[in-house]
Amino acid sequence: MERKVTAALRGVDFAKIESFTGNSSMYFDNMLYFGLDNSYSSLFPNTSDADPEDSFSSLPYEKGSQLIFFLETLIGEEGVQNLLRLYIETFAQTAIDATDFKDLYEIFVNENYANATDIILDTEWDTWVYEPGLPPFTLDFRTTELEDAIALASTYAAADSSPVDFTPFFDYFSSQKVAFVQELSVIETIDVDLLSKIDADLNLTFIPDPVVKAEWFALGIKKGYEAVFGQAYTWIGEQGRYRHVKKIFGALVDVGSCDIAQTWFADYENFYNSYVIDWILGTFEEGCDGSSGGSPSNPPAATAPTPATAPTPAPASESFRFTIKLFPWITGILLGCFVFN
Repeated sequence: MERKVTAALRGVDFAKIESFTGNSSMYFDNMLYFGLDNSYSSLFPNTSDADPEDSFSSLPYEKGSQLIFFLETLIGEEGVQNLLRLYIETFAQTAIDATDFKDLYEIFVNENYANATDIILDTEWDTWVYEPGLPPFTLDFRTTELEDAIALASTYAAADSSPVDFTPFFDYFSSQKVAFVQELSVIETIDVDLLSKIDADLNLTFIPDPVVKAEWFALGIKKGYEAVFGQAYTWIGEQGRYRHVKKIFGALVDVGSCDIAQTWFADYENFYNSYVIDWILGTFEEGCDGSSGGSPSNPPAATAPTPATAPTPAPASESFRFTIKLFPWITGILLGCFVFN
């Protein structure tokens, strides 16, 4: 529903690029972390024998968003809008589960479409909701703006010098810039010298946008671009948002820089909420082999020192942590009421 709100407020292309970059993050940051066969990679994670917070990730947002867009291919955009209005009217101020929404969807389809039986079969509801891994249907979120961002990344990778005109980058909206950095991340020829050249042109190490900053810092860490290390260290002590902090620690662990990751975590642990702490500790357990220096076969990408004096953040109170957990849900409800009522 959030992407439908975004499309209404910022335009369809804006929402599509957000979906494209979100899908990339879902796969690389969540599915590969949990495992493609793990139920935590589904919309209905099995937490019967585990702490439910262990399954926390952006995956339900992204995979759930793709399910809504997929429904548009079956019942049309107007049909989905009407379904979402009915959903809000039916379940306002009510806690529901996946079965409740499925039942509402099937009732809506049966009442409004002559080929309802075929639509319901083609939905493959159980596959979408209960099966782990990638969705059963691939959606096309490419737009002209997205292709521009990807083309700029490819131009940097192929050239020995800066592109003739890289200035359109400064007018990209946030998710375009994220797409640019994500494209750099999958180009094998990207190295420290090229990152330094891109940084000189686009000043990404000091970009204010936190979403772009997290992607850039993670890429720089994985490639051993030392210019980002000090800035990344400072930044993860200034804000503790889960989606940003996990990018930094995940990148450090991925390249075997567990000593740096554990030192940074020790400096900021009291600042982070329980979701962030649990994820970082789980990442250390999975990726650091019980040692502080990483695997010898996967050495640290750089030996950037931790700054000598770390800022001392104020501990987050439990009420503050609880507010952080509720905020996305409250925001979604308010935006949904604004657009769909």
